[in-house]
Amino acid sequence: VAKGRQVSDKEWQQHQQQQQEQRQTQEMQLQHQSEQQKHQEVVQSASDPAVNQNAKDLTMEDFVAYIEVIRKLLGSEFVFETEIVRITAEKDIRCINERIRADRPAYRRDKEFCGEFGLLLPDATRLPIAFDILLSNLQAELIGDTYAIEIKPKQGWLLPSEVVSNLCELEKGPVLATATAASAEQQQDSKGAEGVEGMAVPARSHVARCRFCAMQFLKLHTGKINRRTSYCPLALFSGVPTQMVTAIDALLRCPQNNLRVFRNGILVYDGEKHCYEDFVQNIFPGLSFLNVGRDYVSYGPTVVSNFR
Repeated sequence: VAKGRQVSDKEWQQHQQQQQEQRQTQEMQLQHQSEQQKHQEVVQSASDPAVNQNAKDLTMEDFVAYIEVIRKLLGSEFVFETEIVRITAEKDIRCINERIRADRPAYRRDKEFCGEFGLLLPDATRLPIAFDILLSNLQAELIGDTYAIEIKPKQGWLLPSEVVSNLCELEKGPVLATATAASAEQQQDSKGAEGVEGMAVPARSHVARCRFCAMQFLKLHTGKINRRTSYCPLALFSGVPTQMVTAIDALLRCPQNNLRVFRNGILVYDGEKHCYEDFVQNIFPGLSFLNVGRDYVSYGPTVVSNFR
């Protein structure tokens, strides 16, 4: 009874429905707050320096923040959204290590995942499930293998001259001395088998200030690599098409740990198992795709399509 009159069945049903909707809204809000609180606890726990002793002072929160910056710069459609997950069960950690050991390079198989947290990301070597519908609508002869190329470009800018000068003053060891006096050796290498046609030989100041090129000498000196690559990240990030194609060519000829090629999610070419000629012949038979890239740069897309 409301204000001396009897409430009709319709009004009572409306009242009950409103009450139910309010309860559902409150439950959803509480659930959302609980999820937010749990996420915050995971992030804070993952950011605890005591938990991340081997992370070189970088926490999971730092990694997520960095990826979010890259997503804003490149566009969310090109960078996966990350999720921090907690892995506490010993059996899960053992399972992860067993699954990834075969995919690790030989020099990293002594390392294991032992953290409490990780970043959950999709497998970028395969097409997303959303593509299945699109592919099913294509003709069978158009559906072939799926290739994914992973590039680790490294630092694409020069170190300031004063930084290099300070480093040389601190330690004038054989590696730095070799790196700063490498112009003649690079000229000789550029004429050899691993040299790439059109690759400009860096000046002495370039070798000393380009971190990647200097690290090549360090790795060669310590035995981590048996030959240097002609790849230089400064060429890849130069914005000059011919230099960029040449840099990719150098990566393919001597990938080290900076380039990997996957076919249908399976690794088929990297620094451990690589023969450039076999790679081109088996995966791109009858087509020197880097020559096509150079033709594209030189003549434009219309002429290149006629070449093909």
